[in-house]
Amino acid sequence: MQEKDGSRQLSKYAILMKTNAAVIFEYDPDADVMRLFDVDYHLTHEIGNYMDYMTSSPRVSPSDRRKLAEYFREMKGGMLEMEATDNHGRKCRKVLNGVPVTDDETGARYLLGMQRDVTAEKERELIYRDRASRDSLTMLYNHSYGKEQITEYLEHKNPYDSCGLMVVDIDYFKSVNDVYGHLFGDKVLIHFSVLLSGCCKSEDVVMRAGGDEFVILFKNITHNALVKRAMDLVEGVQGLRFEENDYTPTCSIGVCYLPENVSGYTYDQLFQNADWALYQAKERGRNRYVFCDNLRRFEENQQDSHSHRPNIDARYFQNDVVATAFEVFEKIGSFEAAMELLLEIIGIRFQLDRISVIRADIREKAASRQYQWTAEGVEEVLQNKGDFAKEDFLTLFHSYDEYGTTVLNYDDMEMYSQSAKELLMQGGAKTVLYAAMYCEGHYVGAISYVVCEAKRYWSRSRKRQISEITRVIAANLAKKQVLNTSNSSSIMMQEYDYLTGLLSFSRFREEVERIIIGGYANPCAMIYSDFENFKYYNQKYGYAAGDQLLKEFTSYVISCMEQTENIYFTRVVSDQFLLFTPITTDIADFGNSIRERNEEFIRRQSVIRPECRLRIRSGIYQVTDRCESASVAIDAANFARKRVRKYQQDSVVIYNEAMGEKQNQDNEVISCMDEALNKGQFKIYLQPKFALRDNSIIGAEALIRWEREDGTILTPDIFVPLYEANGRITDLDFYVFEQVAAFFARNQTLGRKLYPISVNASILHASDPDTVRKYREILDSYHVDPSLVEIELTETATVLEYDNAKRLFQQLQEMGMHTAMDDFGAGYSVLNMVIDIPVNTVKLDRVFINNCGSSEKGIFFLKQLIGMIKGMGYQVVCEGVETKEQADILKEAGCEFGQGYLISRPVPIEKFEEIVYGTKKEEGTV
Repeated sequence: MQEKDGSRQLSKYAILMKTNAAVIFEYDPDADVMRLFDVDYHLTHEIGNYMDYMTSSPRVSPSDRRKLAEYFREMKGGMLEMEATDNHGRKCRKVLNGVPVTDDETGARYLLGMQRDVTAEKERELIYRDRASRDSLTMLYNHSYGKEQITEYLEHKNPYDSCGLMVVDIDYFKSVNDVYGHLFGDKVLIHFSVLLSGCCKSEDVVMRAGGDEFVILFKNITHNALVKRAMDLVEGVQGLRFEENDYTPTCSIGVCYLPENVSGYTYDQLFQNADWALYQAKERGRNRYVFCDNLRRFEENQQDSHSHRPNIDARYFQNDVVATAFEVFEKIGSFEAAMELLLEIIGIRFQLDRISVIRADIREKAASRQYQWTAEGVEEVLQNKGDFAKEDFLTLFHSYDEYGTTVLNYDDMEMYSQSAKELLMQGGAKTVLYAAMYCEGHYVGAISYVVCEAKRYWSRSRKRQISEITRVIAANLAKKQVLNTSNSSSIMMQEYDYLTGLLSFSRFREEVERIIIGGYANPCAMIYSDFENFKYYNQKYGYAAGDQLLKEFTSYVISCMEQTENIYFTRVVSDQFLLFTPITTDIADFGNSIRERNEEFIRRQSVIRPECRLRIRSGIYQVTDRCESASVAIDAANFARKRVRKYQQDSVVIYNEAMGEKQNQDNEVISCMDEALNKGQFKIYLQPKFALRDNSIIGAEALIRWEREDGTILTPDIFVPLYEANGRITDLDFYVFEQVAAFFARNQTLGRKLYPISVNASILHASDPDTVRKYREILDSYHVDPSLVEIELTETATVLEYDNAKRLFQQLQEMGMHTAMDDFGAGYSVLNMVIDIPVNTVKLDRVFINNCGSSEKGIFFLKQLIGMIKGMGYQVVCEGVETKEQADILKEAGCEFGQGYLISRPVPIEKFEEIVYGTKKEEGTV
């Protein structure tokens, strides 16, 4: 009966083992033999030299062979899971469960157990696990699993990789659910999720954070590529169509970019940054992307915590030194105390004599210490700033190895100048390891690890440790600086442009400066581009359309980049862009490629707005090893851009030596303005206005010349555009106005007839609320009647600043002064502007008499134009009247007044007085 029960029990075990696809094994370690049995314990296989078999068998995964060999060699038994290949060559998962047994009679040891195929179980487990990690509607990662994946990536991210976090929100999605119902809303979410997945690579993390909010982590992506992804995603969502409800969604995106060599940021911190940017996108009208402009945005409302420095914990001398560095900064509330403690720990652990945290100002060529620790009895150094030469800096900079470190010994410094030797090896140093510090990619200084007693050899592993410690210190120094800035001011330095997501101009300049100073910019090019009359585009189509144009230009330029290494792209201001890029062709060929790129973008825009005539102007400067700084390259490219003339066919200009000379002249003109004003070198010239009927003088226009000490005379076309560009033209205008007022006062005192004088004004005055007050104060101080003075604004400036110009003219007329529109016909010639803007006089540009006086049709047109202007009650003055024939034509056309060389060219005040009063210079001057 017992035998039947036992047989029945074994039969049950056999059925169970068959169901689980199990195989019985017995391993004999003494004979190195593996025996395999079926479920009835019949021997099916016997494998000799099993250890050799395992190490070469294709049935065992190479990654698990060593683990399997140890399992049988140690004879401990237990569970072991491994990857193998089945009889059909397919990969499978198997579990061994063995028990060590000893033969009572012979004392031989065996490992007896069961091998089971768990492939199906593992696949089901993966499916269940994947389902548990997915959002049930969209099948994207759910919030908890997605956050876990991003956190794991950030904790183990290669420091040389960059990444970007996007928070994406469907605009007004609540209204979609309310109006069309939740089933339709779910359909929108599903299609939206498919679009998001299509924008990402397989290694990226895409998750539904909740509701209509999604989060994407783009791994190992450049900043330019991230901008392009954001632009493509906004446009891609606009392409979704749901015809059953005539619904087209839009989305808003907040983006946070984490550049290479930056670590220590958590998912929550990056999410808060991107969420801040998302809020900005919604505030600016939605349907757009915005980049977080500073990685420390999440700390805006945080306050520094302060705590005292604790005694040094013994663990800090035993644990991993890099982990210790992180822990010290994390646990010590006071940054100063944390630095003091960490430097002491490092000094003791590496048996150093001195550690100095040195800030290097590359532009000023000066080095100063920020923090310093010294061992007992070791003197402090760098108590004052130390100067260095550019050549010595470059020698040090280029000596840094792959860890960003370099080792200097006191008896091997021949490559440095004497002053550099003294600076680098201060305080009796025998060996100094310098580890470079970088802040957001640009070089900011170094930390010196000093040994004074004797020379020391630094192993690669030690240098690697020092390098990692230095990165931790540099990152925390950068954080401290940002926190200090945010505590002292609510405005934080922007790292990214809010509109386009490009690098901020300040970051761009720092990155390019690092490349140029480091000698890595040969050959490269700086391209400065803008849209001609972009302000007019904004006025015509609206600022939203203007913003969209700039974003499309950004995306287009990025899409044209063949590679992204050492390419930097920024928006300087408004519609002005800078691109710094390596070049592999001749500069002329490169210029052609930029020209073709610009023309292609304009062609694409003409499809959208056929009626709009856009034009991109680009100035190119070739950066060579002679270029001293990023500012020099930027200024040169900008100078070339400004050389693109309005009616010039070619819209790309390459900087050359002649431009360099002109730029130097312009810089001299700009820098000498104050001195010229103080010395009275700016002289007033007057050009008479006259009546065409009898050539009698009725007034004058005040012009200006710069009479330099060497006797040369500069005309306004040389210096006025420069002062217009830098804003100093208003100072010059008030100077001219005051000289005219003094001229009136002088002749009024002498009892002479006073002739009205017109004075030119820059359009910049129109936006200055104090302009009229300043004019009035000048006139009052000289007791001059305002009706004697006429203020002229050019037609082009009036059209571009229509509202401000109209307001200024109204205020001037209310004050009693006269107003005039100058150069009518040279630019826009919009008659309705003349109708609305309060002017007394319209001055026809010389182009009319030059072009219209040679044909009957031209004379007819001129007559009609003058009649129309006079019919509206304005006085008409024609400029550029040089011959009697022109004067006769104008009289026949109905014009009463002229100005030009027929009567007189512009003359000094003394000469004008001689003309109108018959006086000589001896009577006095202004």
